[in-house]
Amino acid sequence: MKIRLSLLFTLALLIILCSCAIPSEVSPISSPNLTSTDPAPGNTPSPVQPTTLVQSTPTVTPKEEVIMMTSEPPEIILTALNLQLQSNSTKLTEAAQQIAAMATESSGLKTQIAVVATNASGNTSNQNSNSTQYNIPSNVYTVVTVDKAVIFEAKSNNKAGAPIMQPYEPRVFLPPGSEAWVYKKQVKADGGEIYYESYDPDGQSKLTVYFRSKHIQIRIPNGNPDPDNFPPDVAKALITDNTALFVIKSYDNAGKPIMETYKPAIRYRSGQTEIVYPEFVVGTGGTHWYPVYDPDGKPSGYIRSIFISFPNFWD
Repeated sequence: MKIRLSLLFTLALLIILCSCAIPSEVSPISSPNLTSTDPAPGNTPSPVQPTTLVQSTPTVTPKEEVIMMTSEPPEIILTALNLQLQSNSTKLTEAAQQIAAMATESSGLKTQIAVVATNASGNTSNQNSNSTQYNIPSNVYTVVTVDKAVIFEAKSNNKAGAPIMQPYEPRVFLPPGSEAWVYKKQVKADGGEIYYESYDPDGQSKLTVYFRSKHIQIRIPNGNPDPDNFPPDVAKALITDNTALFVIKSYDNAGKPIMETYKPAIRYRSGQTEIVYPEFVVGTGGTHWYPVYDPDGKPSGYIRSIFISFPNFWD
């Protein structure tokens, strides 16, 4: 009996010692709230195992060992690369065109500045203007340009003292039909060509520039017919061969006028004169036609340019 009590006491003591050795439940470590998407039903992820942070060193692969892993055939890869190259080439071409357009615009602005500086343009449109608003001195002519009139300047003189003319830079020109003024004194340049010095009616320009005589027509007061009775953007034309008056019949696919003889026919003989707008119209086939002056400002008749010349003087 004593032995059984002793065993029971020993067993109870062992139970107490074991219960003291079991550690208490450890509270979980709090972590930041992470927002995540709920896993799809049936695909419950395995619990994340704790990991030990180890500082890793990135592995650098030499360029010559880089291999493109793809399952596409080489022909498809080459085609894709060619398409990319073509796309890049197109973009470069567009960029080059934009640069060229900007350069052209810049050049045009420089030209406009030069025109204003020289004040040589006068009236650069085909609109009527009244030149009597200026007090034109007696040693100056009023002129109209009958061609694309480039402005020149004298860079130097030859051994005989004649000026050597060169186009003004940046290039400045007046379209046909522009009104301008020049000094009456002719300037015989190197090579014998005749020029006229441009006159600035505002008196603001300090530049000395010139017109080639073949680019302008001088309007002599009381000429035949009197140029004062006509707008400043027309010129007196000389008919150089027998021809007729034409009108626009229709237009081609490029929008160029197709001409036909006016009916009833109005014919010109060599040596006759006519008043025309010196800025020609380009017809079908690249032909050039000068519009005949119409008092309402809307010409309907045309003479082919090969039958016309412009004398230096409207007299």
